[in-house]
Amino acid sequence: MKRYADYKNSGFDWIGEIPDGWNIGKVGFYYEVQLGKMLQPQQISQDDTYELYLCAVNIDKNGLRLDTVKEMWFSKAEKEQYKLSIGDLLVVEGGDVGLSTIYNGEIDNCYIQNALHRVRAKHLATNEYLCYWLSFLKSIGYMDLVCNKATIAHYTKDKFINSILLIPSFKEQQHIVEHLNQKTSAIDTLIADKQKLVDLLKEKRQAVISEAVTKGLDKTAKMKESDIEWIGEVPDAWEVKKFKYTVDLINVKVNISDETYIGLENIESYTGRHIITESNDIEGFSNAFNTGDILFGKLRPYLAKCIIADFNGVCSSELLIFRNFTGDKRYLHRLLLSRGVLEVVNSSTYGSKMPRASWDFIGQLFIPMPDIEEQQAISDYLDTKTSAIDSLITDITTQIEKLKEYRQSVISEAVTGKVAI
Repeated sequence: MKRYADYKNSGFDWIGEIPDGWNIGKVGFYYEVQLGKMLQPQQISQDDTYELYLCAVNIDKNGLRLDTVKEMWFSKAEKEQYKLSIGDLLVVEGGDVGLSTIYNGEIDNCYIQNALHRVRAKHLATNEYLCYWLSFLKSIGYMDLVCNKATIAHYTKDKFINSILLIPSFKEQQHIVEHLNQKTSAIDTLIADKQKLVDLLKEKRQAVISEAVTKGLDKTAKMKESDIEWIGEVPDAWEVKKFKYTVDLINVKVNISDETYIGLENIESYTGRHIITESNDIEGFSNAFNTGDILFGKLRPYLAKCIIADFNGVCSSELLIFRNFTGDKRYLHRLLLSRGVLEVVNSSTYGSKMPRASWDFIGQLFIPMPDIEEQQAISDYLDTKTSAIDSLITDITTQIEKLKEYRQSVISEAVTGKVAI
């Protein structure tokens, strides 16, 4: 590992020794920081115009997210104050504090809201270097230390401009940025390729489930029309029944006290893996369930939150509880996670901000029902197939996490002078 010729004590244990000639200062000495405009939903002056703006949700670890860009009113003076220019550094003030990215002019005439800082280098500094430095600060927990995370963390302008900054010469910053751009780009490409493989495996998993629960395992079986669009043909020996005639809906409201609790946030999408918590800090009412009940997320059903409960407890009212299924509950669990069921249920949701499905709709769905022996055979087959796919996904996901850790170590070593560029 190539190192600089001479080092000195930085005075900070979390930085360690730094190259001789590098300086330690505060962000505000090298950079101008402008917090964005507070929301203005109404026109105040005739001169106000309705303009696009970026906020915290538009900042992503991989750059800008432009799937949702909002608008609000700006005066002429505010447009001059809050307008973005190519090369500006955007830093999250509230939420995932310190997350940052460079603005490259992705949107013409765009401004910032007060969940973001706009940063411009003053002298002897580059925005790209600061972006990498902030990534280092986040990785060591600096942001958590200076920001109160009891509610929503805020990286205020005062905290930002007074943040510690290790800064080499302007030329050295440029070399570091060029080096890190090249290294992180190569790592990001590897991560993206592996993530594509994970996505393909997840698609395969869904396809295997959907095929098995609607077509069975016998490829030579005689087929018949189900007359249900999302099901299509089913084996001739299968029945097609309304869901409500195969299961009981449990809707017993209970006071939440010190019960074992599970909510949507505790359930992993598609897999049925879950964690449980204590509910004594949860307010309101919920539903009681027993071991063996099936819990299905009716809020944003496309998230595919569904489990077979392996404990007694209470759950969020956003989970429907199904009990006493007339067949193999593992089969029903897979069926509820199949592409067809999820798409049909999701298409029925109501409420724009919190889209949810109703039991009235779900109960009226027709579902394919082989006999119990075939349901068990399908369940056994899917347990084996999905377990193998899940194992591959886990392995690749672990590789992705290690690559992310390596990426961060490359950044940390470069911006703290542990390696010479």
